[in-house]
Amino acid sequence: MKEFVVASILALTAVTPALAADFTGFRAGATIGMADENFLGDDIFTYGVNVGYDHAFGKLITGITAEYQESGKTGVGRDLSIVARIGSTVTDKALVYGLLGYTNQGIENSPIELDGVRVGLGVEYALTEKVFSNVEYRYSNYERGVELHQTLIGLGFRF
Repeated sequence: MKEFVVASILALTAVTPALAADFTGFRAGATIGMADENFLGDDIFTYGVNVGYDHAFGKLITGITAEYQESGKTGVGRDLSIVARIGSTVTDKALVYGLLGYTNQGIENSPIELDGVRVGLGVEYALTEKVFSNVEYRYSNYERGVELHQTLIGLGFRF
C-alpha cells in the first residue's frame, strides 16, 4: 500500500502543470485506504467523505475537517471525526500538515460507541487550481483500549 501511495504522488507530480496553489477556503473530498484495528487483528479496507475549511497566514495553513468513514469489514461500524489541522506550504503546490481532534467509532449492529482522540500527519498536493490529492497517516486511541492506525489517499476539490 505504501509503495502505491508514493508511486501515485510521483506520477501526479510529473504530469501536473506548474501553478501556485491557494490552500484556503472550503473543500470537500473522498478517501480510501487501509486500517489496522487492534481488536480485529487484521487490515481493513476503509473509505470516507469529508468537508473542511482552511485559512492561510502566509505559509502557515490552519483548518478544520469533519469526516464520515466506513469500512469493508462486517462488524465494524462508521467512524465520525472532527479534527483541526495546521501545516505549512513546502512548495508552491505542496502542504505538509499535522492533525488533532475527536473521533467516534460505532460498532455495527450495536449500541456501543467508542470516543477517542485522533492525531496524524499528511501531505496535500495541488493537482490543479481547484483539485488536490492527499496522503494521510492517522492514529486513533479510543476508549476500552481500542486503537486504530490508518493509511489513506484522497482526492478533493476546493470551492
